[in-house]
Amino acid sequence: MLINGHGRTAPTGMGRRPTAVAWLEGLLLAAVATSYPIAALLSANITEAEPVDGLRAWLLIASLGIFLVTITGSLIGDPSRAGVWVAGAALLFFSYGHVYEQVRGWSFLGLLVGRHRFLLVVFGVAFVLWGLALLRGEASRRRLAQVVLFSLVAALMQPGARLVSYAAPRQSAGASAAASGLTVEQVQARPDVYYIVLDGYGRSDILLERFGLDNNDFLEGLRERGFFVADLAHANYSQTKLSLASSLGMTHLDQLAVDLGPDSYDVRPLEDLVWHGPVLESFRQLGYQIVSFESGYSLTRSGTADVWLAPDYGAVNERGGLLRGLALNGFESMLTETTLLRALLDLRVRQLVELQAGSASIAYRHHRARILFTVEQLSGIASWSGPQFVFAHVLSPHPPFVFSDRGEPIGEDRRFTISDLNCCTEDEYREGYRQQASFLSRIILAEIDQILAVSSTPPVIILQGDHGPGSLMSAGTGADVYRERMPILNAYLLPGGETELYPGITPINSFGIVLNHLFQTGYELSPDRAYFSPIGRPYDLHPVDPVVLAPTAD
Repeated sequence: MLINGHGRTAPTGMGRRPTAVAWLEGLLLAAVATSYPIAALLSANITEAEPVDGLRAWLLIASLGIFLVTITGSLIGDPSRAGVWVAGAALLFFSYGHVYEQVRGWSFLGLLVGRHRFLLVVFGVAFVLWGLALLRGEASRRRLAQVVLFSLVAALMQPGARLVSYAAPRQSAGASAAASGLTVEQVQARPDVYYIVLDGYGRSDILLERFGLDNNDFLEGLRERGFFVADLAHANYSQTKLSLASSLGMTHLDQLAVDLGPDSYDVRPLEDLVWHGPVLESFRQLGYQIVSFESGYSLTRSGTADVWLAPDYGAVNERGGLLRGLALNGFESMLTETTLLRALLDLRVRQLVELQAGSASIAYRHHRARILFTVEQLSGIASWSGPQFVFAHVLSPHPPFVFSDRGEPIGEDRRFTISDLNCCTEDEYREGYRQQASFLSRIILAEIDQILAVSSTPPVIILQGDHGPGSLMSAGTGADVYRERMPILNAYLLPGGETELYPGITPINSFGIVLNHLFQTGYELSPDRAYFSPIGRPYDLHPVDPVVLAPTAD
């Protein structure tokens, strides 16, 4: 106990200079406590986001935590205690959104207790109790600081190791097959080729059976324009990166899954198959310019395309109020929604102070802009000189659901996520999917009309889902999950090559048939097998019985 010059008892720690060990302990507590929530969320979404997506948030939040410890530790003369206080405050702040998602809608004795007004009280009491715990004796506080620091470091190890492992250099998977071997001089006609992937667009019978969506007008419209619609089609894989790697690599991935193991989450071999596999290499060799779009999805928002197209986000941010010009990426928006700010956003404080562009709203705006921009720009490419290979990955009708069936903005009352898991309830998923798929079908058909009108040479167009909907993905595995997830939209405009297509064609054989028809390459087709893997375990492949995926008999 210390006595100050006025004869009063001074708080422990005041009146003496903190030791270097106390400062190190306090600063480490702040750094680790603010790093853990970011690392854990990023690790859980590593197949959907890149580690660099969390860098800006980590630098900002860790710096703020260290600043608070520095100021508070200097004021009270005990940086170790300040570090424990900041650590507790950070964990409460970053856990709020997660807890709210779990208790949302809970009721007790007829009273709806799963609401912000009650949860904020609980978190307020927890914060007060945490502060009272720090009023204990110095020895107890030091032990508490050491326990908290040890626990945080131990908790950080798992997501940290996963992120480090993901970022570590790995051997390239290489292209799965040689390029065509043809040269520009050996071919006579080189029509533009469009590979349009509508993420999560399922097969018509499944959409009607599970979602009440009758898209027959859309399919008939495609047929009227010369498309072959594969009525029995299904995906080869249940996840986007696997599906695109298989279609653009023209290969099955079962051996790669064996080599990497079912616990692996390293998707860079898949990226290699997409951007350096036989499809893009063949078209490059034939003098095609590769054109692609920023999609908002890690695999297809960057790569080796010759031309990258993206919307003008400056115009999207124009109505941003106090945060005009701030462009949060998808991970940052998701992180914000897991924090205590979730209460403020849900209570619409951002509207009152004109923060519309602050968090989820800016992510939703950017997402809408990417979808509309990608679709609307397709026909413009048809007027470019020289042959073009257009790879357009449209992250729709997959969640988030941002369009009504009339194209109106929706969805900003919930946290932004591109994951099928925890985006919404099963009923909300089906209603959101139905509306978004209906709107997307109309604008895609209209844009195809524009492509055909502008093209001087009849183009080749592959319009394909990478997998089907995912309202049941949280259920894990099983026949119902497979039946919803695997059947896909699969339509081809291949002038003169309709007889080479067949009702059960899968994405792995799409480009084999296209290249063989256009350039007589002689690729052999692969078995139209299907594999399912749970989200988060891409290489834990489960073969799917074709009987499960067959259309229901009328």
